Amino acid sequence: MENLESLNLKLKENLEIFKKDNEYILDPTKDSYHKNIPQIVSILEAIAIVISASGSINQINDFHKKLYFHILKNSKIDISRSLINCSHKFLLLEIQKLFSLAITKQNNGKDILESSFLDDLDLNNPVIELDNIKKTEKIFKIDIFELDEFKQFLGNDYVNEIISKTHISDIGIEMVFLNLRRLLLEVAIFNNEILLDDNLLKFSENISNHCFRNEYCWFETDKETKNCSILLQKILQKIKNKDEVIPSEIFILGSYKELFLYKDLRNFLLSDKIDQKLNDIIKEQVIDFHKEEEISKQIIKISNIKDKISKKVQNQYETFPYPRWKSNNIHIQNNIKYIDFIKSHCTNKPKIIEEPKKLLVAGCGTGRHPINIATLDPNIQIYALDLSLKSLSYASRVADEMNIKNITWLHGDINELDSYQDQFDIIESVGVLHHMNDPKKGFNILENKLKNNGLMKLGLYARSFRNTLEHSKKLILSKNLSKDKQSVRLARKLIMTKRNDIKYASSSRVSDFFSISSFIDLLMHEQELDFNIDELFDLIGEKFNFLGFFFNAQKQNLVREIVEKNFKGLKISELRNWKKIENINQEVFSNMYQFWIQKN
Repeated sequence: MENLESLNLKLKENLEIFKKDNEYILDPTKDSYHKNIPQIVSILEAIAIVISASGSINQINDFHKKLYFHILKNSKIDISRSLINCSHKFLLLEIQKLFSLAITKQNNGKDILESSFLDDLDLNNPVIELDNIKKTEKIFKIDIFELDEFKQFLGNDYVNEIISKTHISDIGIEMVFLNLRRLLLEVAIFNNEILLDDNLLKFSENISNHCFRNEYCWFETDKETKNCSILLQKILQKIKNKDEVIPSEIFILGSYKELFLYKDLRNFLLSDKIDQKLNDIIKEQVIDFHKEEEISKQIIKISNIKDKISKKVQNQYETFPYPRWKSNNIHIQNNIKYIDFIKSHCTNKPKIIEEPKKLLVAGCGTGRHPINIATLDPNIQIYALDLSLKSLSYASRVADEMNIKNITWLHGDINELDSYQDQFDIIESVGVLHHMNDPKKGFNILENKLKNNGLMKLGLYARSFRNTLEHSKKLILSKNLSKDKQSVRLARKLIMTKRNDIKYASSSRVSDFFSISSFIDLLMHEQELDFNIDELFDLIGEKFNFLGFFFNAQKQNLVREIVEKNFKGLKISELRNWKKIENINQEVFSNMYQFWIQKN
């Protein structure tokens, strides 16, 4: 891997197009900005990887911060794992500043924070230990609002952009903000004056946005549940008395569950009496829900769901559509043909085929991938199929808002797809077949719907990774938990308490641990199977040519290093040879095999 100095040089070279009078003018309204931003982000990601790998928080300089937050603020960016890790570093820096300042302050003659906390806090480690976090309760009291440093923390642009735009996937940082949410709720009940603070307003809005996106996975105490009821009654009484409802009160209420679910509030939230500061959150948490209910009535139904396993899986995703997302993929550049994009990600180039006209995404979920493709290539007609009507409604609403016209949304089951008349030039089914009762049957059905020379992308669970989750799954099963939100929170808390046990460690270190629907997908799914390389070979059979696994740049570098060090001359074009690579490092296939094949 390149060192930080050389990467920094590359970054600055790539930014020269934005340079004017020795200043970088990063204006997202200019065409040049969006044309070059994928390249900028890729270099920035490389820097983030170096920073994360080095463990040195001091390597985050002002230039990196300025650029990172500019991109974060002004771009619809699909945040990668490396950038999330970098965000954690930024958050830790700001937490350190807050705690370091707070420690020197006195309030009513009492230390706000014990000095021992900072001694225990390892800022070079992205994970803050939960035992240390317990000590933060000394700082998370209403009295802390008397500190200017705390007000500055709440209004900190870096902190607010990160919690607004990224996905916190670190247990320790989650605990910090979980405690802050609890504090905000107490403030909303006991101190109206504090609620008027502009910094608190900004922070409470972003916490609400963040909790909405993670589907309220943060653990909620009985006291918090009771306090939410008290706050709701307080707001309802204000409405009845025609008193002013402070926007922060609504934001804080929306940080515990979707505002749409507060039925007594709906009329007020949709009235012209609402403060304009609430427009965005009301759109997302109330209006969009109404839209999706109406859209669901218009989705094309191509089959009934007959298979027993399919019905169970359907019910799971109807309850928890997966995932909630707001932006399409920044790394995909518009106005290039999708076939060219595919070729660039294939180890073995496909046979020359006609430009594809029809593409099927079999198991599209909430539509992020088909929408990415539609954004990339508006000339290809996309058909997006899923079991879950709620997921399809979410996807259709987002597509409508983005003015995307080349997607047809289909409600149905792969098992019943034979009755659908069309055939396709490309079929993609990632993260789907392994949730079917019979993946081989599902694959054969997709094969029948694929034209000769057609391309197919599959994503199937890798057994080498899924085996690391078995202890966590068994622990959850032993508690006989249901699949409602509070049960999932309890399950997450259970795994958190086992964080220092290697048998459970991998579960809490993946991003899927940090939202409700993805946690269920990871550890509580109704149906899942997994595969190894030999089973992939048997599944594909002789009717398809293997075109190569789909990797990001970081994984490509890892594979290259493994081959050069251990297997010089190894033909990675041969699927069976990947057993040797996987045996050296199972991290090559973290969670899933994703690969392209071509029908003979």
